[in-house]
This record gives sequence, C-alpha cells and structure tokens, in this order.
Amino acid sequence: MRVEAYFRLGEVRISDLRAALGGDLLKLNAVDVLVIGMPGCMASTARVRLGWKRAGRGAHRALICPRCLEPKLRLYADGAGGLGCRLCLKRRSRQQREKNRLSFQHLGGREDDILLRLLRRPGQSTPGALAKGALLVQQLVGADRDRLAALKMKLASLEQSR
Repeated sequence: MRVEAYFRLGEVRISDLRAALGGDLLKLNAVDVLVIGMPGCMASTARVRLGWKRAGRGAHRALICPRCLEPKLRLYADGAGGLGCRLCLKRRSRQQREKNRLSFQHLGGREDDILLRLLRRPGQSTPGALAKGALLVQQLVGADRDRLAALKMKLASLEQSR
C-alpha cells in the first residue's frame, strides 16, 4: 500500500500516521518515511518499525526509535539523514533551555513562550485561551512600556549630571 501525506517539518508523529492510514496502521509492522529536515539540513529517509507503547491500562500504537529502540509518539530528523527521539537527539523545549536566564524569568520570555504555545494551533484555540493570550499581550506590552519609561528616566538623569 502506498500513501503519500504531508506532515510537519523535521518530525514524524504517530498521530499524523494514524490520520493518514486510519485503521490500516494497526495491521502494519513498519512504515517508510521521508522527513524533510529544517532548512540547511539533510532529509531523513528510513523504515520505521511500529510497536506498542503502554499507557494506563492499555497500549497505543507507537513509532520505535531506531537509536534506543523504545516506543515513542514522535521522531525527529537529526539533520544528518537519520531519525531519533527527543532523548536520543537531546532536543529540549525553549522553557527547558532558557528557564534560568534573566530574560526568560524577568523580561517576558516566559510569557512570550506561553503566548506562542497558545497560538501554535489557531484553529483549535478556545475562547478562554484566546482571552488568556490577549491578557498576556497586554502584560508584555505594559511591561515593555514600563521598562522604556525607566530607561528614559535614567537617560535624562545621566544627561542632567553632565
């Protein structure tokens, strides 16, 4: 069976395969995938085995990571033509990378990250999420205005001291 589907850049998800293959996904032992990498990186082509991932009392269909051989819901292109899971490729989220930085903690980085996560899937945003996003935008803009006013005051005091 040949199915062509277009998914996300740099990754393959079991949910995308489920949407493309439907019930046939349960019958397959492996799928051939072509994952287009980020700009400047090689595309990854591989035959990915399918397995089962335990969840609660049951199990769900999952992709077997070619590196650690563990069932995963998502595999990423490594940029050199291979695939791997988040742990094998040491991929971290923005929050994990920047949580100890001053810009993330005190200069709006955390709120910016939350806002971008809210807007990632605009068709699936609830009215509550959109209201939360609007409030975050107001807070970010207000904080930037306050910082700008403080900088103007410091600049004015420096000019007066000359």
